[in-house]
This record gives sequence, C-alpha cells and structure tokens, in this order.
Amino acid sequence: MDDQLTKRIAKFLRNKPVIRASDSLGNYAAASSIGLVRDQNQDAAAIARVRYASAPERDFDLAIVCDGLGGMKFGAEASALALGAFVSRVLRVRGSTEERMLAGMEQANDQIFGAFHGQGGTTLSAVMIPRTGLPMLCHVGDSRIYAVGKVGVRQLTHDDTLQAALHKQSEVPNEQRDNRLLQFVGMGDDLEAQLSALPAADTRAYLLTSDGAHDIPNAFLQRVVHAAGSNSDLVRRLVQLSEILGGFDNATAVVLPGTLEDTPDGHSDGLDLSVLAPTGNLNVWVPQFAEEKRPAAAPVANELAKEVSAQGTPQPSNGTDENRPLKQEPSKPRRTKVKGLKKGKKASSESELPLSESLTIQFPKSDEK
Repeated sequence: MDDQLTKRIAKFLRNKPVIRASDSLGNYAAASSIGLVRDQNQDAAAIARVRYASAPERDFDLAIVCDGLGGMKFGAEASALALGAFVSRVLRVRGSTEERMLAGMEQANDQIFGAFHGQGGTTLSAVMIPRTGLPMLCHVGDSRIYAVGKVGVRQLTHDDTLQAALHKQSEVPNEQRDNRLLQFVGMGDDLEAQLSALPAADTRAYLLTSDGAHDIPNAFLQRVVHAAGSNSDLVRRLVQLSEILGGFDNATAVVLPGTLEDTPDGHSDGLDLSVLAPTGNLNVWVPQFAEEKRPAAAPVANELAKEVSAQGTPQPSNGTDENRPLKQEPSKPRRTKVKGLKKGKKASSESELPLSESLTIQFPKSDEK
C-alpha cells in the first residue's frame, strides 16, 4: 500500500525538531521538551480530529503518544513512523472501535519491524473517542494514559517494564530502577497490546504522557492537574516540571477532551483530518474512500528506512463484524495479541477501505520548505 498519509504525517512530525514546544486548539493541547540531557527528542505526539462531512456519526478524535526507544539507533524515526501508520490504518478500517485500534497497532508494529528489523522501536499509547459508543485505549510500553476527573487523576494503563512486572513501586523520580521494556512497537511477533473501554461519565479529559513527563511523584502530578487553569496550561506545566527536576529525558504530554468538540464546517464531502502536534497543525482533506477494494502494494516503511540508512548499520544495544457493538461498561485493561503480517500476506483485509487515488493535502505555509 503506497500510503501517502503515513508518510505525510511522519514527515510533518520529523520536519521540526522539538527543543521545547506546545500548541493548543480549544481544549485540545500538546507539549513536548527535549529535556536538559538528551541531544535528540525521540517523542512523537499528536491529536487527530476526524470529521466526516456527510456522516457526522462516524466522527472521532484520536490522541497518540509514542516514545522512541533510546537504546536503539532509530528511536525518533520509529516514533514518527509508528504514529503515522497508526492514524492512517485506523482511518481505513471498518468495524468497531476495538477492531480499528488493534488494526492500527498491528500496522504500526509491522511498519517499524519492516523498516528497522528489531533495531528500532517505540512505545505507543492511544485513546479514541468516537461520536457514538464508549472511548477506548490501546497501549504498549511505558508511556501512560490517565483519566482526569472531578476527583483527580487516575492511571488507566500498566507499564510494560520489568520493574512493573516485579511489582516494584517507587515514588522517587529518576532513581536507578529496571525500566527495560517487555513490550514495544517494532518487536515483531508476540506483541501484546493493552486494550480497554474507558470510563466516560466522570472523565472530563484524558492525559497521555511519555515517561519523562510522568516520572514524578503522584502527589506532584495531582497538584499540577488541580492547579492548571486550562488544558494547554496543564501540558506546559508538566514538561516544565520535568525540566525543573533535572530534564533527564524527553517529556511529552497531550490532553484530549472527554467528549468530541464541534469544529468549523469543512468540505462538503469526504473527510477532514486535522493533526495537532506540539509544533503546529497539519490539515488533510481526503475527498472520498475508494468504493472498490484494491490489492495492496508493498509496505511504505522501507522508504523511511532508506532515508536513515545513510547514518550507518544499526548496532544491537544492551476482519470482522462491522456492527459488533462495543461493551457498554468500562472494562479493566486486558492484553490482546496483536497479529503480525506473515510473509506473503497482503496488508489490506476485507474490512479495509483504501484511500482514493486523489489525496489532497493542505497544510500551513509555516510547514512548507
């Protein structure tokens, strides 16, 4: 599949190296900082707002945070590519929210493994809020998703680290502990994602963070959330606090409102996709989905792999029922096997909606080179 959308989103995220940046649109907000120690920001974050002109019941919001693995050579490239692949696949697949989220995770895992062969990887935490039905999370790694409500902040995901697996808790940030990941996007086979329907009644927003932003005592996090005057203020304060505490890692925070917000009228047909990142906004108009299914072409991940291959060889480091209803009650996170592509298997499925050939991309002048 010659996926223009995956490439465009990845390019948008990588074109502007983030030292410290934040942006917001209404109650949607995102911020990121390179910190004070790292020489590269390997986090990628975005909020995708999808609006269908003729079918508003299909509208949804999607927030994603990816944290490239610092011990691997292509962490920054992996996080941007994974985010782009995840968003693109969720847009293309029919079915329930659960099926679309799992398809997105599968695509991200396949693209990263295909591009970097296990020498590049990333965490991926995502929340999808559909116009109809319950919100849902999909998560791999040690980035986190929190529910923000009247009673405070509640962590919804479990860290996929050896430290967490051994049930060793710590309230002291940046101390020596074993944070090696047991699961990450790009590991290939045997990837298991955490999947859960989310509480909606008492949740005003969802907070997604990379470990650099949430590596603070829980009491501090609660106070920052309580004191923030707005969602944009909240994400800025979290990345600033990370720097105050030493800035040992990249720090990224995203806030997604708990309910869909209305957006100005867009095009009269197709769908409007708005991607908000800490560095700005990307607007994409997709005129229509192709009515007839086409066989998929070769994955696009190899293009990005070729682009970074000049840096040298990586060195090892130490289908579906469309109308199936979503459960009507929030569920505890469960691990779900993410199916990988087998050799010779096509990337598309009977439930996939390929994009039409005419893909129109509109983006701000500040993003043009």
